[in-house]
Amino acid sequence: MKPQIMDSYSKEIKLASLCLCQAATSAVLFSIYRHWVYNWFSWNIFLAGGAVGLSILLCEASKKRRKVAFAIIFIAWLIFFPNAPYMVTDIMHISALGFYGASYDISAWIGLFYITSCVLLGILAGLFALDNAVKAMSHKLTAVLTVIAASLLSGYAMYIGRFLRFNSWNLINPITLLNYLVHDFNLFAAQFSLLAACFVAGSYGVYVFFTRPTKLKRGTP
Repeated sequence: MKPQIMDSYSKEIKLASLCLCQAATSAVLFSIYRHWVYNWFSWNIFLAGGAVGLSILLCEASKKRRKVAFAIIFIAWLIFFPNAPYMVTDIMHISALGFYGASYDISAWIGLFYITSCVLLGILAGLFALDNAVKAMSHKLTAVLTVIAASLLSGYAMYIGRFLRFNSWNLINPITLLNYLVHDFNLFAAQFSLLAACFVAGSYGVYVFFTRPTKLKRGTP
């Protein structure tokens, strides 16, 4: 990667690197405790880091006005992005660590702090990835539509992943997946998807509120 690109996206590169380190830590914890929770987290946090990496490529394709490359990368980004907010639903796996009141099992507490750190890192990765995608858009309208589309897609993808147990690689066989989704769709699926979409959009709104520079009024020193 070119030095100027590394300087421009230093935070994103560090974040993606943290995701890789977290995935490696998950593999180490799995080898020690042999608990399936750690095995799943290594994959989920890796995909969340992938969304950040693709968002960098998306910004570069936008700057260089490579429309075909931009379209391809954007589709890939849409596929990877839901994996980041999906990690919020992984909080439920804390119950699998054997917490009953005040646990004196240190391995359970290691799992608790590890899962919490993974979820927080996944949320942060998603926010950075979505913000880069928004900045890559050439018009304000397309930026707004990107947030809406990413939020709605993530909301439904979170339902698909948590309840139907499908993953990103199931898109290799789209016809079978689509048939299954059509027959399974129900009121709860719509309610959960909309709730999750509001969480994604709301989280990004808070992120923008605290990261965008505040415009000073005239006459303000």
